[in-house]
Amino acid sequence: MIAKVLKGSRTYGLLRYLFGPGRHEEHTNPHMVAAWDLHEADPAAEPEHLRDAALYTLAQHLDRPLEYAAGTIAQHVWHTSVRLAPGDPLLSDEQWAHIARRIVVAGGLSSEGDDQGCRWVAVRHADDHIHIVGTLVRQDGAQPRLHGDFYRLREECRVLERELGIRVTAEADRTAAPAPKRAERAKAHRVLRDRLSSREQLEVRVRRIAVEATGEADFIKRLRAARVLVKLRELPSGDVGGYAVALPGDVAPGGKPVWYSGSRLAPDLSLPRVRQRWEAMPAAAVRDRAGRTRSGAASAGAKQVRIAAWQEAAAAIGDATAVLRRSDAPEAAAAAAALADLLTAAASRSPASVRRELEVAARHMERLGREPWREMNQAPRRARGARCGWCCRPVACWAAPTRTP
Repeated sequence: MIAKVLKGSRTYGLLRYLFGPGRHEEHTNPHMVAAWDLHEADPAAEPEHLRDAALYTLAQHLDRPLEYAAGTIAQHVWHTSVRLAPGDPLLSDEQWAHIARRIVVAGGLSSEGDDQGCRWVAVRHADDHIHIVGTLVRQDGAQPRLHGDFYRLREECRVLERELGIRVTAEADRTAAPAPKRAERAKAHRVLRDRLSSREQLEVRVRRIAVEATGEADFIKRLRAARVLVKLRELPSGDVGGYAVALPGDVAPGGKPVWYSGSRLAPDLSLPRVRQRWEAMPAAAVRDRAGRTRSGAASAGAKQVRIAAWQEAAAAIGDATAVLRRSDAPEAAAAAAALADLLTAAASRSPASVRRELEVAARHMERLGREPWREMNQAPRRARGARCGWCCRPVACWAAPTRTP
């Protein structure tokens, strides 16, 4: 069960759509299953020639608390769709009414026994979902407390799934990188001629460089060498407190670059979190990486070094697999985080025929290795100091990834 929240400003227009035939005649038997007031009339019960008038009356009833609000509210319509997963059993109107009341409470529009909560109605026009339309002003003129509603709704959906015996979905991922918006994807296709948005391209580049860099200065130098615009944020003390990056050619309407801070790319790419990687890196790894950088391809044994690095990486992956099979949650997250960085480095140096597969594998491992948002354990940070020397750090001990460097 998924609850998706949107906000708008046209109550009557939304109601006309929900009670209408739909854009492609997909709405069947639209009707009201629940409301803030048990005595509120269902517009679907009215004759066809009176339907619009009934919808207009309902919209007026929903919007009446706006008269008591302090100031103007630009987007006062709370529109939430609640949808079952494919294959879930169909629910009755009574069950959907129960779900609607629980979702309204979880969303912060009202509470149990609160007769001054926000006004709302739940409309069903299909077998597998309902729409809840609410007004974001309480009947006493106060504003509802919506902060954190996404996470509360996600948890309430999971509770309802267990109660109703339907498919259980994943909990909210509070450590995920922000997904690109529709406008970003359209701009990437139209302007940048790429399937990835600017945010996604920058995340790939910055993550790879964070894996390979040995320190902050090396990190900034590598970013600029990779044709990434870099802007540093200085604190009053003169220290660097953060950074932002942009792609050349990706500009706002005013002609200025579109900047993304590290934390906007992904939580673990903020400057404090990237610094943790270098704090956990053993001194031997820094010297090893610096030596590799100076020698490079000009070294007489460069080919042998590359072969040994691939063999070392393969052995590290095998050892990490064993750790993932037998370790507890912190150790498994540590191994996954380290393995994600190894795969990220491997993808950037691999032939095009296998690069895409390695990038996908790295993304999956990166997700597995994220630190829980409730308790930021130190295991992934320590394990990142024990990765393969081929991706900037020597393999220390995959059998004990939580070892302190």
